[in-house]
Amino acid sequence: MPELMVIISSALFVWIQCHTDTFKMQKLPTSIILAIAMICVGLLSSAFFNGITLVQLGIIKSWFFFPLLFGWLLFQTLRNQTESLKTQLENISIVTQKVLLIWYVTLVLTALIALTYFFQHQLTYDGRLKAFYLSPNYLALFLFPGVLLGWYFITETLDSRLRGNDKKGSLLFFVTILSWSILCATLYLTLSYTVITAAILGLFLSIFLRSRRSYFLRTTLVALCISFISLFLLFQINGQKFSDLVHLYNRSSLASRIMIWQASERMIVKHPLIGIGPGNFQTTYLEYQKYFPQYLEWAVPHPHNLYLAFWLQTGIIGLIGFLLLCIFWIHDLIRAIGTDIKKAPFLWTLLGIYITLLLIGFLDTPYWKNDLAYEFWLLIMLGLSL
Repeated sequence: MPELMVIISSALFVWIQCHTDTFKMQKLPTSIILAIAMICVGLLSSAFFNGITLVQLGIIKSWFFFPLLFGWLLFQTLRNQTESLKTQLENISIVTQKVLLIWYVTLVLTALIALTYFFQHQLTYDGRLKAFYLSPNYLALFLFPGVLLGWYFITETLDSRLRGNDKKGSLLFFVTILSWSILCATLYLTLSYTVITAAILGLFLSIFLRSRRSYFLRTTLVALCISFISLFLLFQINGQKFSDLVHLYNRSSLASRIMIWQASERMIVKHPLIGIGPGNFQTTYLEYQKYFPQYLEWAVPHPHNLYLAFWLQTGIIGLIGFLLLCIFWIHDLIRAIGTDIKKAPFLWTLLGIYITLLLIGFLDTPYWKNDLAYEFWLLIMLGLSL
């Protein structure tokens, strides 16, 4: 379905190009094009030299081609919209904010659906919420941007309420608070420690940077951040998962990931340049069992590390391309923040989400899945459009 919608959007885009004189083709920054090209070259070469299969073609199609095409179409649309609004609106990011709102509403609706599973007691064996996802971590990875997006909309509606002080503003503020609370509660029920901790840090990092001129506010935020983490630990201190993690239980999720990383390291030593090809991690991981004690986890489609995943599945060229993409995008966003104060709160939110994603990447894989891939390129193109 997402790919069908991208195809329809592409057809509409071509039709508009042929029938509209005011629509101008917008060029991505050269540095971003270079980084994306390196990712694609690494992906295709790794697939080619490791024997192209239908699984690899499916990954290239669903996790790279269509999400990237979707992002490019979004970039073209947003850039043309904001260009046409420059002379009419004081804040040209208004169209982009509408896209953010659609994204946020999608996450809230997903959280509401997930909560129905919780109230029906449809949880994993260890009491975690996964809803219709394959694992609680996948649900958490999809929802975590909503923590920062929701806070952004809370501050925006609060400012609007303070300025207007009308009933409509009060109702909107209440709805925003309620939706954000629902999303945070759903994220907590996944008990995905990596994502929850990173989301808290990303939230307060973005707020901290936005309020860099106020020492009192920054100090308050640091105290709140410590309080949130302490509260989370307080609720989890008697849980089995937390106990296994603290006491380094040899069958904990951390112990399992360490073993996966060790296997990944051995794969990289053997295939440092080309990698093992997209979609081949599970098979190769099982082949490397002979080098280790009995695995703690057998069904492992990815190495639980974003950077190892890119290295192994796109080769060293793809990894370098991904790292360059991160560096160029963050650099351009920070530069935009410094030149346009009006868009700064919006851009700080995007930067907070991206930094959170990179932090999660050290312990999980927040890209190699179709919905996460769409979210990734949505985030990239939202930043570039401004």
